[in-house]
Amino acid sequence: MNLMRSVVLAVGLLGVAVSAFGHHSEGAYDRTPVTLSGTVTKYLYANPHTLIYFDTLGENGVMQNWVIVTAAPAVLSRRGWKRDMLAPGDTITVTAFVSKEKKHEMRLQPGLSTHQLVVNSGKSKGMTVKVRGEVTCPQNPLHG
Repeated sequence: MNLMRSVVLAVGLLGVAVSAFGHHSEGAYDRTPVTLSGTVTKYLYANPHTLIYFDTLGENGVMQNWVIVTAAPAVLSRRGWKRDMLAPGDTITVTAFVSKEKKHEMRLQPGLSTHQLVVNSGKSKGMTVKVRGEVTCPQNPLHG
């Protein structure tokens, strides 16, 4: 009976591990960083992933709504991110990986020095947030 329990437990744990790996796999994203600029429409600083929705003009001149998927607030707060650093109407420039499967989705990946978010207007204007490393805020007393 103990052998059967051990086998069931091992299979269950393996299933959870495979599921977690698939959820956090970066294989769904093109490995070449792309830079886009646009206007924030929604900022969700929440678990399991912080999401930033923004509008940008596509190559054909048509407005497109994109979403940036990044890490959990606990991870981002250690890098200087704040719950109120973005608001609808703020303009941003982001460099991140684009999804191969989901239309208009980007992944701002913790640990990659090429990935960053620059806030061009709004409360946090002038702030550059690299997902790896520190926040730089020239002449911005809100994030000094």
